Amino acid sequence: MMAAFGFYKAEYFKYFMGIKGTEGSRLSCYIPDCSPELFSALKDIAASCAEWLENWSESKKFAAMNYAKRIRFLCGTNLASMAFL
Repeated sequence: MMAAFGFYKAEYFKYFMGIKGTEGSRLSCYIPDCSPELFSALKDIAASCAEWLENWSESKKFAAMNYAKRIRFLCGTNLASMAFL
């Protein structure tokens, strides 16, 4: 999304994945056989991660990194860090 738009917006990700809005859910295509409770929890985690990514992409730390450093940083960041900060 960043490469396509030049910025990251959590809301775009949420609509694209079907986490927000009333249209079909791409997320359910990737995890079709999970329980409604698990699916709800995964939606919440994905939404939290999206918000974390948007905040990070607006930070001075992000601005100081080149593309390769951003990728390395993200590869070293675990999902729990993103979802619960």
